Amino acid sequence: GLRVHTRGGMVMSDKQDLLSGMLCGELIGTSGSMFANVAGMSFSSKADSSRRPHQLHCVDLQRDLKIVSSQTIVGGDDLCITDMASDQMRSNLVVGVSDGTVRVLDGGRRNAEVAKLKGFPRSGGVSKVAVAENLICATGHTSLGSSSPSSLPCPFPSSHVMIYDIRCLGRGGIPHIFAGSRGGPRFLNFLPDGFGIHSGKLLVGSGQTFGGFELISPLSNAVNGSIFFQPELSAGEAMTTVAIYEGDLVIGTSCGRVLEYALGSFENVGYSQR
Repeated sequence: GLRVHTRGGMVMSDKQDLLSGMLCGELIGTSGSMFANVAGMSFSSKADSSRRPHQLHCVDLQRDLKIVSSQTIVGGDDLCITDMASDQMRSNLVVGVSDGTVRVLDGGRRNAEVAKLKGFPRSGGVSKVAVAENLICATGHTSLGSSSPSSLPCPFPSSHVMIYDIRCLGRGGIPHIFAGSRGGPRFLNFLPDGFGIHSGKLLVGSGQTFGGFELISPLSNAVNGSIFFQPELSAGEAMTTVAIYEGDLVIGTSCGRVLEYALGSFENVGYSQR
């Protein structure tokens, strides 16, 4: 069955325990059947117990989570898919990877990687990705150099949001410095149509304790054109998941609360206590 995990991702397992430990996924509805793309998990069979977190699986939710198709991220078995977003315009799937790259996969061809975008150090990785029309955005981690060869570098949230134009990927990404409260950009959501001058803008949220939001124009690095918003978080509380649903901004927090704000005005329209 399926259940929603309160720490930021669904945990999925089937009756035979072949799929488990999901990091990211999204539902896909086609022709009356319900499918889901899932990744960042371990997959094993009775004959082979190897773990493959670098594979992306399309599963049929109405047929005991049967795997319909799979795509493999090229680069080594130590990679892990950390987030994904669908490009409906081109039928592609954009995934963030633990080696700091953003991959564009052809949804119509098995194991077909259309593009590989460099964004963050390999020791950091990608946190979130978002897609809207011709734009791909990503947040991630960077790292400081270790003081000795035997010690591992310490990753910390990058201060930049990387923005790519899918029409000219050869020039690389455009970094936007996040100016929201507490830094550490993590959450990405494009505002849908219907919000006037804010339609198509990118809402970036901090993953730090008492973090805030910045609403930016994706291809402009001017902070004076941004809008800032601070959700009503308690001391020591941080956002753990962010979604846009029916015109509202819905936030899940580390204290088990759900906050809801009206997009545009950012007025509080509801919250739940732990």
